[in-house]
Amino acid sequence: MNLANDKSKAAVLDNLLHTALRYTRFSVKQLTSGDVEFQPHRYGGSTSTTFENFSEKVLDAVGLMALQCSDAWKRQMFDFDIQVEALHDGVESQTRQTEFEALLDDLGVLFDGHVGHALGPVIPGYSRLIEGHDSLRVSVGVSKSTVLWNYLLIDACLGTPRGTANKVLRWARGTPLAFETRILFGGLNAASSFTLPSGIAVERLPRKSEHLDSWLPTSHGVPLREYLDRTVLRIPCTISPVLSKPTNEPERPDQPSILSWRPSANFEATWPLAAGGIDQLMRALSLVCDVAVETPVIWTDYGDNAHFGQGNDSSNSGSGEPPPRTTTESTLTADDLQEAVRLQPDLCKLSSDLETALHYWLKSKSRHPDAADCLVFLRTSLEALFLPGGNKTELTFRLATNGAWYTGRNSAERRQRFDTLKKVYAAASGAVHAGRVKRSDGGLLKEGQAICRLAILKRLRLKQAPVWEDIVFGQ
Repeated sequence: MNLANDKSKAAVLDNLLHTALRYTRFSVKQLTSGDVEFQPHRYGGSTSTTFENFSEKVLDAVGLMALQCSDAWKRQMFDFDIQVEALHDGVESQTRQTEFEALLDDLGVLFDGHVGHALGPVIPGYSRLIEGHDSLRVSVGVSKSTVLWNYLLIDACLGTPRGTANKVLRWARGTPLAFETRILFGGLNAASSFTLPSGIAVERLPRKSEHLDSWLPTSHGVPLREYLDRTVLRIPCTISPVLSKPTNEPERPDQPSILSWRPSANFEATWPLAAGGIDQLMRALSLVCDVAVETPVIWTDYGDNAHFGQGNDSSNSGSGEPPPRTTTESTLTADDLQEAVRLQPDLCKLSSDLETALHYWLKSKSRHPDAADCLVFLRTSLEALFLPGGNKTELTFRLATNGAWYTGRNSAERRQRFDTLKKVYAAASGAVHAGRVKRSDGGLLKEGQAICRLAILKRLRLKQAPVWEDIVFGQ
């Protein structure tokens, strides 16, 4: 790497951007959601929501910076999208574009007027998702050099031309792109924000929209007000290379021409989660915090690299339905999250009976089923934990005995849990046949869920299935 040569290239790009900003005007469109149609040029051939024009204005560089500083675009209370585009006119503009392409070619990232990149949907063009072995999903793409130039002009306007030029050179030389995977929690809240040594952070969002510091997606039916006073998990991620030379594969008759472009780089993406990713972390959190943790929205946040939230990727969103806020939500602490991160790898290699037990315990904790369904789900979980396969005699007695001896620490506790498990199993059997439960069974359900959770955690801790004869006979 020639440091002097890199500084020279950065200076050339800095001068190009600085000169262009003197004359560039920016079209700012605030758009509301409309119909769904096929948009291969933006989304790689998938169907996606289009937008109907709500308002449009043309701003100079000073006006665009003022819009960014106002933060008003973060606090809209309806589904919206802001699109900003640099307007070009005249021979001078074309000359600067040609000089920019020459610089990209010199950096080795240009092919036939296109650039491969790891900015996914942030820069309009063809993008596609790739998924690593540890379930980290990232979006990479190919865009025309003119589109990249527009993006860099906006970036330079909101920052500085020199800062943008240096960033491009770092990207071209291998510096990874830093971004975050963000998850909105349902049913779980933190008393305050905190960060783990791994970089995983928990952010407690403010109660009023005017205090929001970051952009939040509302394009999946979740209005901005539903984010307020909730908790977001922020997972730091990186990907490299950021800029690369693309390839142009032979066009297929059933595809638009843009789909023939492919990023040619071998992308490397990292985050501080083990295999299983978000799904297993949420199951671990559910066990640690004793609640079925929901994830209404999951999105990728590119920070300052996504201007006005434009292009932030929420294609891997969650359920899209935040649960109602309650005064009894579990409170997430740093120790809870650290323990969940520790447990996460163990949940990727469960035995079939333990996998069944965890799956149905979570279903019994869900807010959607009624009490009868929850009891039936809990019974299935308890059977997977405490009844060896094949033996169908004296089910209630054996389940209660095994469960009491496995989770009870003394004679009094074992007797109490034996009685509880017998009642849970009887109530669940009644729910199967009658489809309803007694009002008094609500407390019984919680007691049974607590015993079930203790047993699952003990199995995870011991890392082996119990030998029930040894346990019951005290060996």
